Amino acid sequence: MDNSLSHGKKKRSFLKARYIVFPFKVFSALTIGLFIALFFQALLGYAYFSFMFIFLTVVFAFFTMVKKLKFLGVLLIDLLFVLMIILARLYIVLSNNG
Repeated sequence: MDNSLSHGKKKRSFLKARYIVFPFKVFSALTIGLFIALFFQALLGYAYFSFMFIFLTVVFAFFTMVKKLKFLGVLLIDLLFVLMIILARLYIVLSNNG
């Protein structure tokens, strides 16, 4: 009896963690997809259809990459992506001044 109760508690805590991590993955995928789509739109100057195509492609690719990752894995990917954004911004600022 005790074994089944502890199993139920573990399953419930797993589901709670799953519901916390999934919105974080969605937010990360949408943010990364939007940044990459905007970057390519500014670089190549394409229209709305291509913007949406790149956006959705990146979002679905991100979901397939992080399907098995936990919260810390997604957080690490987000931190690396923020570092890439900071470096891209630094490059843009330095190239406009020089």
